[in-house]
Amino acid sequence: QQIRDEYTKAAQDLIKADFALTEIAKSENVTVDDEEIEKLISEVPDKQSKEALNNPEQKMYIKAVLIKNKALERLVEIAKSKNN
Repeated sequence: QQIRDEYTKAAQDLIKADFALTEIAKSENVTVDDEEIEKLISEVPDKQSKEALNNPEQKMYIKAVLIKNKALERLVEIAKSKNN
């Protein structure tokens, strides 16, 4: 039961962090265009993996990850500017 509770707490924390990053991305107008997604896919060396990433569902996932990464980068910028 203790392990289940720990995993439940970890999952809840991840969901909260994901939600927070999504909201930050919206409030900061963080966007990812198709060119960024295509560039990332083109950098994958394995042809089979590249083909797998080229479907719409995977592109949506890639876009979500890139947006969250940009939101994190934006948070770092904000934190650094407040420390100066």
